[in-house]
Amino acid sequence: MEATEEKIFKSLIERLPVCREMDTSPERHIYLHWLITKGVTLLGGERPILVGGGAIEFYTGIRFATGDLDLIAPDRKSTTLALEALGFEKPPNFRHFVNRSISALVEIHGSKLKASEQPLELVYRKVPLLLVSPEDCIADRLDSYRKFGSTLDFLNAFLISYHQMDRIEEPHLVEMIHRRKLWDFYRPLQNICRELVCDEIGVDEAAASLIHFMKKGTVECAF
Repeated sequence: MEATEEKIFKSLIERLPVCREMDTSPERHIYLHWLITKGVTLLGGERPILVGGGAIEFYTGIRFATGDLDLIAPDRKSTTLALEALGFEKPPNFRHFVNRSISALVEIHGSKLKASEQPLELVYRKVPLLLVSPEDCIADRLDSYRKFGSTLDFLNAFLISYHQMDRIEEPHLVEMIHRRKLWDFYRPLQNICRELVCDEIGVDEAAASLIHFMKKGTVECAF
C-alpha cells in the first residue's frame, strides 16, 4: 500500500470509533458501509452493495433485527483487503468478518445481486449509498412471509412500500410480484398503503387491517 493510501486508511480507521458511539438506525450501518466503500474504492475496487437487514433499516427508518452488515462485493479481493485494513478479521470456519473494537460483523453474500435484482444509488445526508432496490426488498420480504409466515417480514414490506412510495418504480415491482407469484400478498398490502396515504383510513385502521390479513395469511401459510 502506498504512503498516500496508508494515510487515507489511517484517517478511516480513526473514524471507526464513531460506529461504536452510534446507537441509532440506520445511521450506524450506513456509516460503516460508507467507511468500507471508501476503503474499497481507494484500492481501485468496485463498490460493495448494501443488502439484507441494513437495507431494510434504511428503507423503513427503524431498527431492524440485524446484528451484522450484509454486503454484495463485486470485487471480493478489494473488499476483503479493505475490511482487514479497517481492523476486521475472519475467524476460521466463520462466515463473518469481525471487528471487536466496534462490536461489528460484516458478511459478504456473493459477488453480484440476483439476476432479477437492481442496485439503487442515492445520497443520504451527503453520504453516497449503493444498495439493493426497495422493490427487491419488498418482493423478498413478501416471499419470506409466504414461505415461513413471518409477520415481521410482511410488516417490513408494508413499511418499505409506505415510506418509499415516491422512490419505488412500480413497473419493476409489479413485474417481480407477478414473476414470483406474490400478488395475493402484495395486493392487500398495496391497498392498505394507498388508503392510508389518501387519508381514507387512519393509522389505527391500517394497523387493524394489517393484523387481520397477517392472522389470515399466517394460518393459510401454516396449513
